[in-house]
Amino acid sequence: MDYAFLKNRARSVAHNDILKRWADPSENFSFNDYSIIMNNLRHWLAPTVKRLEAGLEILKETGNDYALDEIIHAFEHNIEDEKGDGKESSHAYLFNKSTQTYSNAVYSKEIKFCKGLPTTMLLKKSSEDFFKGDLFVMLGAALAQEIHALPQLELLLKGLEKNKSDFSESEWDNVEYFYEIHLDGTEARHAEDLNQTIWELIDDENKNTRFLEGFDGILSHLDKFWNGITEEVKFNENTSLCAD
Repeated sequence: MDYAFLKNRARSVAHNDILKRWADPSENFSFNDYSIIMNNLRHWLAPTVKRLEAGLEILKETGNDYALDEIIHAFEHNIEDEKGDGKESSHAYLFNKSTQTYSNAVYSKEIKFCKGLPTTMLLKKSSEDFFKGDLFVMLGAALAQEIHALPQLELLLKGLEKNKSDFSESEWDNVEYFYEIHLDGTEARHAEDLNQTIWELIDDENKNTRFLEGFDGILSHLDKFWNGITEEVKFNENTSLCAD
């Protein structure tokens, strides 16, 4: 399997229209645009630990050979990073804190988190299924998730930095911290840990097909997820998100 080819496939999904616009210094986004993007992202990012724990359970149930031990360690390390040292250092909590701090400073409004778009909820459900089933499907989905994460977060932070001057130093720290703890090499390490450990397991055509089912499957849903956000921002700029 050509890891560089897989990496390019996952990165191309992350370099989608809405994230490239978000990162573009010439583009401005309304509060409603921002709410659409971040509310739907929350549904994708928040269950990361749940997905990884489901994958870890499959690994532990499968066996104890050396290759699986190494992969189990990679999953456990990733879960530890996501959970942090407690609720207020968990990545899900830090994402919400970043999102709300930015919204208050730039738009003088708080986001109302609510149900996501249909494509978002489909991604959420389908990704959970990928991590609960076949070992090789799960590994494909896990690698795609990790490769996609880094360019996704890089573009998100680049877009936030356009308004950095609106923040005090402490406020900006609250916005940036969620991204910095991923972009300090942690996210790249998660993908590389899998890359270094999974290939000796995928040693025949059947396993390779199942691996690609998970890899391509989750990327297909991520592509639809980002397209759904793009269309919602484009056509619903005057619609109140999460209306009472």
